[in-house]
Amino acid sequence: MTFLTLLRHNGDRGIVITTPTSLLRIPRSELSESSYFLLAPEAANDWVIGLPSTDLTTTSRQLLSAVWELNRIAMPAHERRLLIEPLRDVIESTLQQLSLCFSPSESGASATERESYELADNLNKQLTTAYTMIALQMIDERALAHNISPAKVICKSLHKAVSLMGRRFLHTMRLAKPIGVGAWLELNQLYLLAEQQQLADVKVTDELDGPCSIRTRFVQISLLGCCRPHQLKSEDIAHVYRYLYRYRHAFHLIKESSNDGLFTIDLSRDSAPMYTQGVDHTSDNRHSRFILVEPLVTRLRASETEAEASSDLAQTEPHQHLTPEVTRHLLSCFSKAHRRGDKRIRGSNSMDVVVGLEGIYQQLLAKAGGATTQQSSGHPHDANGAGLTQEPMTESRPSIRDQVHPIHQVNIINISSGGYCLEWQDVMPRDVKNGDIVSLRERGASDWTLATIRWVSQLDNANTLIGVSLLSAAAVHATARAADDKGPNPKAVPVTFLPGIALTGEPEGLIAPRLGFKEGQTLSLQCSNGSRELVLNRLVNATSTYCHFTLSPVDLASASITPLSTSSAHKPFNALWHDL
Repeated sequence: MTFLTLLRHNGDRGIVITTPTSLLRIPRSELSESSYFLLAPEAANDWVIGLPSTDLTTTSRQLLSAVWELNRIAMPAHERRLLIEPLRDVIESTLQQLSLCFSPSESGASATERESYELADNLNKQLTTAYTMIALQMIDERALAHNISPAKVICKSLHKAVSLMGRRFLHTMRLAKPIGVGAWLELNQLYLLAEQQQLADVKVTDELDGPCSIRTRFVQISLLGCCRPHQLKSEDIAHVYRYLYRYRHAFHLIKESSNDGLFTIDLSRDSAPMYTQGVDHTSDNRHSRFILVEPLVTRLRASETEAEASSDLAQTEPHQHLTPEVTRHLLSCFSKAHRRGDKRIRGSNSMDVVVGLEGIYQQLLAKAGGATTQQSSGHPHDANGAGLTQEPMTESRPSIRDQVHPIHQVNIINISSGGYCLEWQDVMPRDVKNGDIVSLRERGASDWTLATIRWVSQLDNANTLIGVSLLSAAAVHATARAADDKGPNPKAVPVTFLPGIALTGEPEGLIAPRLGFKEGQTLSLQCSNGSRELVLNRLVNATSTYCHFTLSPVDLASASITPLSTSSAHKPFNALWHDL
């Protein structure tokens, strides 16, 4: 070998290969033939045609084993490329099908879902390795190449390897799993190799992930790791990844150290990008790159204005338009360095947890001694609107206070001023996920505190950890109805009222079911101590189960809130469905 230098053997894990500036791991050449087909493109194509099209698991396992073997057979780069090409389309199709078999961001995945994820992850890794080997070998065999462009083969192979890693990172983040050891280093080194070969800025056609350069794809993946994905819902992570591609011209990767570069990437380390503000620049920074995001921040602020003006776009075209809460989240990540300003204190107590809106309503009713009007026990965010109607209580339809909602016992790992890190020792319910609202009570305490799940961490052979952010320790159960619904039987829904905090300037808030509420809407709020008319001022957060609004009095809101259109201002709750 003339250009590649063998450093060391590492058992079955492979060998480490270096170029003058990059370090990558590839398997050892320990096989001489494939057990599936002859080492000829025609034989590989015939074998692919014969794969069972109706048995996804069997097809996935055979493809995984076939590529694993090819990666361990010594052959020239152009022969390896000709053997991989017949497999590429069916592998990418299989990866897409496997991604539909596991449920992103849901805890307690079944054995079948875990198997599908592991198959997809391993198949992605093997195909990434194959393209990495093609690029490395072609660099070494450049002088021996005939009738082909070595630079073109190297560029396409590196672009495919980086794009495959982007998809792998995306699925891993959506499942709230940690990025594997060595994955960030592999991504960083693939980009470094492209940069060294002066191919980082060559635009490559990619029908699946979209045409772009290796530099653009690399920064797209890196920024996804910078946006605190553990605080986003699974579907929002996918929307952000597509949004970053759509506005790929709004961020830049530069070599020179600059105050404008919010993030720093050390291409020699196995780590995600870090805020430049906290990086020591006195050491050797030959491998440091800086991400300039100011144009992207400008675009996000424009998107925030567009989303607030036309909130329906974020629902009908999520691949192009982010929801206001996701846009605000990205602005928080990309506008300035975000660091923890509070200390973590190790916890030694246990915590009672109640999950879901109805469970929280029950706890608040118990706290108030049941001093509220009886409400419908229909699910408050039922898609058919059942939760927006009031029905008489019957023995077959119990009230909220009569329903049984389990109280889960968890351990407190650490405590901060803004929330808790909790350890879920028992099997976590499948419907508990990132973004859910919960009610907390430390063991021995009497009062419940309202919180929301900010992240979920599920490691193999370890208990599930969840991070919760506190919302209010003085929440009050209430009912809300449209202020203009003056009929004899006004329709109301159960909500949670969050009193304001004068000391910190925190405004009053409302936790309500996901459907039937929107900014600018005037509500009549009924609590145990009376009723008030308030306006839903600003949507702070929204998940699949609830939405969180700030509130303002009607007279103060009229100056800052655009009134509802004439077509919907006179409608009660049951007519708002036409305007959602």
